[in-house]
Amino acid sequence: MKILIAEDDIVSRRVLEATLVNWGHEVIVATDGQAALAVMESEEPPPLAILDWMMPGMDGVEVCLRARESSSSTPIYLILLTAKTEKQDIAAGLEAGADDYLTKPFARVELRARIEVGERVIKLQKRLADRVDELNHALAERERATESLRKSESRYRHLVEHSQGLICTQDLSGKLLSVNPAAALLLGFKQEEMVGRNLNEFVAPSHRYLFSAYLQR
Repeated sequence: MKILIAEDDIVSRRVLEATLVNWGHEVIVATDGQAALAVMESEEPPPLAILDWMMPGMDGVEVCLRARESSSSTPIYLILLTAKTEKQDIAAGLEAGADDYLTKPFARVELRARIEVGERVIKLQKRLADRVDELNHALAERERATESLRKSESRYRHLVEHSQGLICTQDLSGKLLSVNPAAALLLGFKQEEMVGRNLNEFVAPSHRYLFSAYLQR
């Protein structure tokens, strides 16, 4: 996994980098908060970052605050590295947007455990983001299909309304569902008078048998 480390102390930075590389991670190094933020705002930011709290210019807490302003669907998992051990300091770091914290000097086993937790969270976020993308794509496809159907219905309605032929629709019981203007005009009724009634009612009694046979055929 690609991991960003932001640490201004050269010794701590090299120890942390060597440890992560030894565990098989690809490491990106930043020596201050501004450089770290630039990496996090790049087109392909690392999914996890380890930020030292105390750095010149922009400290780790401010980097967390700025990073959380991003609207990315897969936010970077942030681990704050600090020598502060007071509960209020830790709470302040988490409230600033850090996902986890690690106190200096860190134990390798604890660092590894916290990175593994971060990896699990990152994988869950990725699956969720992929699912959201799939749902958005399906919704867009449905909207396109709905618009296409609406246009088709509009063309069909225009054809029916302006056709000089007799166009009627009816349900299985024979009740009319729709009648085009040409049919209503020919039979001498208004369209609204015909809808809901059986078409045979508008055919002369002497022709109903033939008309029913014609409809069946």
